[in-house]
Amino acid sequence: LKKEILREQISQEGEELAKQLEAGFGKAAELIQQELSELVTHWK
Repeated sequence: LKKEILREQISQEGEELAKQLEAGFGKAAELIQQELSELVTHWK
């Protein structure tokens, strides 16, 4: 029973971490796209 509870906690924490990473990468990608579009606009 203890192993099951532990496994469940680890699984939940893993999911939470994955969500945070996804959000972080999403934000980074957004910023990069913004920078690129500004560069393109600047060089036109």
